[in-house]
Amino acid sequence: KKRIHFHEWMIDVHSRLHKRQKGSSANTDSTADDLVEQVAADMMKEAWLLCFDEFQVTHISDAIIMKRIFSVLFELGAVVVATSNRPPKDLYLNGLNRPLFLPFIPVLEAFCHVHDIGAEVDYRMCSTRDEEDDRVYITPNGSDEIKLLETKFAKICQGHVRFGVQVETQGRRIVVPRCAENSDVAWFTFKDLCDKPL
Repeated sequence: KKRIHFHEWMIDVHSRLHKRQKGSSANTDSTADDLVEQVAADMMKEAWLLCFDEFQVTHISDAIIMKRIFSVLFELGAVVVATSNRPPKDLYLNGLNRPLFLPFIPVLEAFCHVHDIGAEVDYRMCSTRDEEDDRVYITPNGSDEIKLLETKFAKICQGHVRFGVQVETQGRRIVVPRCAENSDVAWFTFKDLCDKPL
């Protein structure tokens, strides 16, 4: 099985497609559908049970290939379990060229059972204590808010912080100013990510 954030999984799909496309440039008989089939087959060898967190579609590049890749995955026997804030009919709502995406919705509904979980409890807030600040967005960006973020970061890191680590993504190395050693949390400023080419 594979448990992964859906957006992260789609990045992996595009990365694999890109590698396959580069490798098949000598073979002009390969079509885009052939490449998608090959990527889907490779992914099935790694895991037939796919568990997605936050199944949502926001990019046209994802929307265009979803019907094809999921059709192949379902044909090969994949089982998909996913959480989403939207029912299938509302995926990619108001998205660019949405009519190209719409054929995917019946495929998803044919292979998946949709369960509406109308919980009154927001479980994301269960880990906060009464005296803790439980805001999802911490604004404005003043000294009190920076101190609060530092406190939350320190709590998650539990004193185990690394500095200047590098991660590689899509062939690029990115310097992580601070990160936790034992979890997937990192500290970046806006300037770190958006004021320079990565």
